[in-house]
Amino acid sequence: MKRTKRRMTLCTVLLLCNLVFIWGNSLMPASVSGAISGKAAELLSHIISLPVSPEGNASDGVLRKLAHGTEFCILGIELA
Repeated sequence: MKRTKRRMTLCTVLLLCNLVFIWGNSLMPASVSGAISGKAAELLSHIISLPVSPEGNASDGVLRKLAHGTEFCILGIELA
């Protein structure tokens, strides 16, 4: 019984942390969010090849869509 209660508490904490993370990212101004995406794209470009825009920068749009999909995928797993 104690183990189940601890597991439910842990799942609730993880769920709340994920919701705060998603909500916090949604509240960021576009300039701050864009800067974070740019840094993340720069770091990831060393690991994987990202699509390149005409300006020669890694495409933030693709990275942002992947990040949103990942956030909500994790939320769905936590809810299941």
